[in-house]
Amino acid sequence: MKLGLANLNPTVGAIRSNTEKLLSAAREFESSGCDIAVFSEMVLGGYPAEDLVLWPSFVEQQWDALHEIAEAFEDSKMYLAVGLAVRRGERVYNCAALLHSGKLLGIVPKQELPTYSVFYEARTLSPGVRGEVTEYRGVPFGDLLFETPFGNLALEVCEDLWVDDGPLLSRVQRGATLSINLSASPWRLGVVDSRRELLISRSRAAGIPLIYVNQVGGNDGLVFDGSSLIARAGELLLETPRWQEQRTVVELKTLAPVRSAPLAVYDDMVAALTLGIEDYYRKTRAFKCIGVALSGGKDSALTLLLACEVAKRLGKSPVEFVFAFSMPTRFNSDSTRNVARTLAQELGVSFSELSIEDSVELERNAARRLSGSDKLTPLTEQNIQARIRAMRMWNWSNQTQGLWLQTGNMSEKSVGYTTIGGDLSGAYAPISNVPKTVVTALVAHYQRKLSSRALAKLLALKPSAELAANQEDERDLMPYPILDACFDLFAGEKLSVAETYEKLCARFDDDALKKLDPAYQPGQLREWVRKFARLFVVSIYKWVQAPQGIHVSDLDLDRERAFQLPVVQSLEWLKLDEF
Repeated sequence: MKLGLANLNPTVGAIRSNTEKLLSAAREFESSGCDIAVFSEMVLGGYPAEDLVLWPSFVEQQWDALHEIAEAFEDSKMYLAVGLAVRRGERVYNCAALLHSGKLLGIVPKQELPTYSVFYEARTLSPGVRGEVTEYRGVPFGDLLFETPFGNLALEVCEDLWVDDGPLLSRVQRGATLSINLSASPWRLGVVDSRRELLISRSRAAGIPLIYVNQVGGNDGLVFDGSSLIARAGELLLETPRWQEQRTVVELKTLAPVRSAPLAVYDDMVAALTLGIEDYYRKTRAFKCIGVALSGGKDSALTLLLACEVAKRLGKSPVEFVFAFSMPTRFNSDSTRNVARTLAQELGVSFSELSIEDSVELERNAARRLSGSDKLTPLTEQNIQARIRAMRMWNWSNQTQGLWLQTGNMSEKSVGYTTIGGDLSGAYAPISNVPKTVVTALVAHYQRKLSSRALAKLLALKPSAELAANQEDERDLMPYPILDACFDLFAGEKLSVAETYEKLCARFDDDALKKLDPAYQPGQLREWVRKFARLFVVSIYKWVQAPQGIHVSDLDLDRERAFQLPVVQSLEWLKLDEF
């Protein structure tokens, strides 16, 4: 049996374009003599469609497109497995359809609807029912098996495979000899190994070949890494490359066990962040170029490096497509200004430096008049600078139709070390779910690859917002390894403040803490934990206003896709007085 496996990059709502892309791949598979062509979950309407499935016309257009595909292959003996949304009465289903010789052989609804992490499918979609078979517009609909010349074929959709008591084994018991899974599984750290292990273990339990096809591309904050997998009898037989659209033709009976290549974590992270920016730029069709406010720090440097990767992927000249802006005040050191300038030169992007000192003084005077106070607070003094930079970037964006990338990281965002209307602004925030320790590691990764003089100097500098004299971020907050560990334990593992402290004591002794902060005094760790918990809770109102970012782990700081925390809440439950 020859299989055609299509890892396509659909755009949500682009039903006409997605259908044409599918037809092109299907014709290629037919010319290659494929017996079955497999496409991904919701490939016609795009995934995640979210509340678009509530529009009957959005769903009906997919049904029309499915008929168009069937008619295009009415003279073909090739089977096609296609993902789409289907409305029956008042209910909408996430389905896999099987087509053959111009006919719709059946529609199989997804039974397991994920409602965790980034998924909210059960909010708008209805699940298929185990063992139930009915009809929809004269087409079999439900928990179906399909008799084919290659055996009894089962279709399932993404999450159906991930659930231990999903439909797979019941279908095997009913006689399934082959199962195909249509997926739109977002990338996040650790998921690649999880998918491999899942296919291997499920194939061992089922005793039949399992075929898995995932979509590729970015849609909003989700990034899909693609790839097709085949497993049989507890062995992986195929794993196609990730991070690219591709059409793979394989003969199932000729496949032999393969060994998966070890994952390059930093390369994977860069691929995800780059693809997220690229598809946000390309699919929105709202922008003509990309802009980055370049401070001379690690966050903006990493964002600029990613923007240059996007320029290469799009075939654009960096100097005409990527624009970097330095907007110093008297607090910006020569070191960071030189790093910003040198990095822009090394990467070949457009670079402009324009002091905001005069504008800051005007705003200081205005703030004094508005507040009726002769003396501004240090916080006001600092935020004025950040907001002027943001205003200038928005003006540049309006003038040029440029995509302004916000450069903030997750660590500082989690504790409110950000300015609403300032550095928390931007059109898209690619690294907003990347901890500062990982940002530093990625910059070092780039430095090793590029042998960049600017990045080497940058890595030697202490992090500083440079909004006040002699400011150091870790002095204002705490060492970033401690902050990120607090986030992991308190926000990730949902430990209490006391439990978080106990875990940190086991990880860091006084000598290790002294290396992180030479000014560390015994007992200070307890104060850092207390500080983190308080800042995390009182800063929620800030980060819920942040621009959309890229999903990189199951611990993202994103109210829509990960942390649904109330903005208005008391600190009482933290029991800081007892800690």
